[in-house]
Amino acid sequence: MRILLSFTILLCLVGMSCDDDDDDCEPIDIVIKTGQECGWCAGMDSLTITKLNSSYAFDSPCPEIEDKKRNAKTDSTEWNELLATLDWNEFNQVQVETCAVCSDGCDTWISVEKNHQTHRIRFTEYSTEIEPIRPFVEKLDSLIEAFRKN
Repeated sequence: MRILLSFTILLCLVGMSCDDDDDDCEPIDIVIKTGQECGWCAGMDSLTITKLNSSYAFDSPCPEIEDKKRNAKTDSTEWNELLATLDWNEFNQVQVETCAVCSDGCDTWISVEKNHQTHRIRFTEYSTEIEPIRPFVEKLDSLIEAFRKN
């Protein structure tokens, strides 16, 4: 009897699993990273967000500016709002790779890993390529700004 029950539970679990291509399915995992890299001693920062945790780091190339690291539990409301602005297919179609930092400017970057697929973009505030994903970019920007201020 126990073997039959175990087999039935296993079948149910397998039947509820997701295909990576199934957009209606809850993602197996999703990791969202963003940050900025700037020249002229401005340094670089990054924010890694998952459903459970957020981790921020600021690294300065200059000794007079302190590095900063902060970890926090991800707020579930903010996580859901962020995911609501993320259109994976639209994000995946954005192809931009600037190098403003090459001339002492600033580049913002975003990397999203969903179901073991990763797409990364690098852009400036003037990059028109990000217009289709502007709400997602702005939501991420508001999240990292909160870490930068604390």
